[in-house]
Amino acid sequence: MLFTRNGSDFLALQEKTEEALYSIAHGMNLHLLDTPVRERMLDALDTLSLVWERLRQMPANNSLSSHDLHLLNTVCEICTLTRHANAEELQRLSEIITRLTKGLTEGFAPTVATTVQQRTAVNVEQSAPPVPVAEPEPAQQVTPAPAQPETVEPAQAEAPPEEPPMAEEALAETLSEEPTTVEAITEPAPQEQPPAPAPQEQPTPVQPEREPYAGLAEKLDELSAVLDDVANHSMRRERAIARLMYAACLYRFLRPRATGWHREWELEQTRRQIDQLSDEKRMGVWLPPFDPKIEFSEHELQTLEMGYRALSKSWEMWEWYKQHGQELDKGAGAPLLESIAAPIPMIYQIYNARNIAQRAMDVDRSQHLYDEVAEEAKARKWNLNMLNLTCARQKQVHYLNAADEHWQTAQEQARKKRAQDKALTNLERTLANPDPSRFEESLLCALIECHKAQVPHSNLRLRQIMQGYDWLLENPAVPECCQLSPSESKSARSFLVNLGKYLIKDMQKGTQEEPTEDEEPAEEHNGDLLKQARRLTKGKKLFLLCFNRRAEAEQRIRQALQFSEVDWPDLDGSESLNDMEAHIRNADMTIVVVRYSRTHWKDADKLAKQHGKLFVMAPKGYGVTHLAEQIVKQCQAGG
Repeated sequence: MLFTRNGSDFLALQEKTEEALYSIAHGMNLHLLDTPVRERMLDALDTLSLVWERLRQMPANNSLSSHDLHLLNTVCEICTLTRHANAEELQRLSEIITRLTKGLTEGFAPTVATTVQQRTAVNVEQSAPPVPVAEPEPAQQVTPAPAQPETVEPAQAEAPPEEPPMAEEALAETLSEEPTTVEAITEPAPQEQPPAPAPQEQPTPVQPEREPYAGLAEKLDELSAVLDDVANHSMRRERAIARLMYAACLYRFLRPRATGWHREWELEQTRRQIDQLSDEKRMGVWLPPFDPKIEFSEHELQTLEMGYRALSKSWEMWEWYKQHGQELDKGAGAPLLESIAAPIPMIYQIYNARNIAQRAMDVDRSQHLYDEVAEEAKARKWNLNMLNLTCARQKQVHYLNAADEHWQTAQEQARKKRAQDKALTNLERTLANPDPSRFEESLLCALIECHKAQVPHSNLRLRQIMQGYDWLLENPAVPECCQLSPSESKSARSFLVNLGKYLIKDMQKGTQEEPTEDEEPAEEHNGDLLKQARRLTKGKKLFLLCFNRRAEAEQRIRQALQFSEVDWPDLDGSESLNDMEAHIRNADMTIVVVRYSRTHWKDADKLAKQHGKLFVMAPKGYGVTHLAEQIVKQCQAGG
């Protein structure tokens, strides 16, 4: 039975071949495969890729025998099994695929016509030089060979569809036997065919001579490095136990390979070193991989090895998280906790199958780490997948592989948070201790430092600090002392303008209101502050330079701070400092409320110093507590 290239079965066969290629490539992603298995998989991949290329290039209406079709179908079906196979199953499947692909390469020839033409051309070129040397008698004996196509042509018309490929193969074989000597011509053609498959069997005897485990030397070096790290460096006990567990798993995994390669003595040296560290430094820790009563497969040992290597790093990340966790939001903190907890279910699932999970987790302290991470996640209201001890292995591997990335992201966010807190603290200090000579400039510089620290203009703490200073950001100019480039200056000004818009919105919503008597703290809460301020204000006359005169606020200030008189004129903002000079000269103390004053009024300090009067700047308003605090700070510092 034949299948033509134009048929649907043929197209399905080509798709099946592509699926088999994908399955083998996916199966080879399993790490730590034995070298012979990987070699066999590569050979199968090479053969199937050649078959797929021939299927794709096959001429239209060409045919394929049912035997080759079924054989190729069988190979493709077996290849799909490798996608979900473990290392042991892959070893057996690779042997089966190797045997079948040998028959596939010997019997599968979908492009016979083109290959025959290539063979005849090569053979004629090789036979051309010896033709003049040959005797005429052998040449006459070869003459019947060209007559064969004449006898084959009528047979092709009457024979079944499977005969034409056979005739063409016979023609190719006879042409390939034409050159060389008389002995080669006298021998029958079929006897020359058996040596043909020999090149395909040449790689097979080389494989047993290869090292059983290609990375054995590297793994032994890695094992020695882990033990030296535990012996020569001080580290947390839980982390050291995790590294010893990792070394024990690696030892048991390498033991059969080291024995096969006659390196068991070197491996036993590491075993004695592990026992010594376990007894002397860790007070006799029980190591499950060393227990001869517990059987582990190679896949399970590789899983434990991966889990304990990650668990050692999880303890290091957890120590860092306990110091900087409060600086992280959910976007950076939750993935980091997932990576910290990921080794725990991986180890638990292996031990739980042998009913030693609780004992092993008490020894390696993974249960303690699990409880601490679960408590932190509950406090932050984060739902972590890795706290489910039966979660999928694929998710565990994902978080283990991404642990470095998640930790780096968390560290960057922590540094950014510290820089933002430092900038906001500096802004609060600038407002708490204003410099009358350069108040606006210093305040704008502090805001630009917040912008450099990537504090968003919508930050709640920033808006609370800047309440009442929206007037300063109506048309801000970046100070030259900040030394910004044109692009940086443009970005900083945009930040200041957007912050001013937010402050205006907050004031319109009622979040920023003038202080009232009910909002002022009771005298018993700030009695010490008022006593200190009264030593500087009692019996003195105050000139208050501020818009929006309020009689009740004026009376409250006079009574609380025991001023003899409070001069608070009703101003509209058009007054100059020269108009205020008489008020400053007649008062004992001048206070400028920055929030409700003109920009040029801050220069009143020069007139106050000229007349020997006290001068105070109140940045946030005219509340009694705020005025008392600024009077104590500025007057005591100044004199």
